[in-house]
Parts: sequence; C-alpha cells; structure tokens
Amino acid sequence: MKDSILTQFNSLVKQFIDQLMKQFPGDMNLYKVNFSFEMSKTDIYWLNLFMDTMRDYEKLIMERDILFLDHKISDQFDLKPYYEKCGDEGKKVIWEFLQILYVTGHSYENYTPGFMKSVESVAENCEDEFRK
Repeated sequence: MKDSILTQFNSLVKQFIDQLMKQFPGDMNLYKVNFSFEMSKTDIYWLNLFMDTMRDYEKLIMERDILFLDHKISDQFDLKPYYEKCGDEGKKVIWEFLQILYVTGHSYENYTPGFMKSVESVAENCEDEFRK
C-alpha cells in the first residue's frame, strides 16, 4: 500500500508538470523540471523534496495563502511566476495540486496499515451514504 501511495504521488507530480507545460508551452524551466522528474520518477526523490521543503508550510497550503508562493519547491521549481500569469481557474488548479500533493505526501510519511484501513472504511461508508 505504501508503494501505491508513492506511485500516486509521482503520478500527480507528472500531471502537475504536464498541466504547467500545457499552460506555458516553450518554457525552458518547465522542460528542465520535467527532465529532472523523468530522470528520478521511480525514486522517492520528489516526495522527499516536496515534503522536506513544504512541511513547514502546511497551513499556508491548506488555506491557499499566497504567501506560500514565496517559497520554492526546489531551486528549479518556483511556482510564483506561473501563478501570477494564470487566471482564476489556473490558480485554483495550482492550489488543488499543491493540496493533494501535500496530503498524499503526508499519507506516505505517516503510513500505517491500520490507519489506511480505517481511512478506506470511512471512504466506503461515505460512498454508501452518498448513494442513498
């Protein structure tokens, strides 16, 4: 299960980079970020990089506080210039990716089999309630 969380995290990072590359075609920095990701995507590198950098900013990420953008994910990956060029919908997507990446990374770091079973159980109960 923990491996599947890592796989999900890496998939989300790739989707995020791809979305930014679609929004900003020809941006050489994004090509560098994508190349770096492609070279390490089967590793835990990006999860560790993201969580080590972002752990102290959980509240800012969850509250979608623009002050968060003063902090780079890495030397190469600074979201602020892209965020400033986006419209409202693009900004919303950036926050959604940041939040789900943080939650997924946090789940990986704090993984315990019993905890994940209880989360799955709650999710199933919610789904059952939703269907009623």
